[in-house]
Amino acid sequence: MAAYLNENLTSKGFHAEVVIQDFPIRKKATFLHVRRRKWLVEATGELVSKSWDLTAKGTRYTKSFADFLKGLFGQLPFAHSNIELVRHAENQQTLI
Repeated sequence: MAAYLNENLTSKGFHAEVVIQDFPIRKKATFLHVRRRKWLVEATGELVSKSWDLTAKGTRYTKSFADFLKGLFGQLPFAHSNIELVRHAENQQTLI
C-alpha cells in the first residue's frame, strides 16, 4: 500500500473473512479470523487492498504452524484433531 501514500483513499468495507489455524494455546485450538480492508482510490475509482501471504500453500495453517507440524509428523496431518496434535507434541518433547 506504500504506492498509495500520496493518494486520497476511502474505506470501502472488507473482503470476506479468512480463518487460519495457528499454534494451540493452553491445549486449545487457535483460529485467527482475518479480514482485509478494501480502499477506493478517489482519483481513479480503483479498489485496492493489501495482499497477505499468511498460510502455507494448500492449507489453512499459518506458515510457522505448518512447518512445526511437518517437522513433527514428516508431513501435514489432515486427519488429526487439534488436541491430538498437542498431545503428540507433548509426548515427543518428553521422549527427547
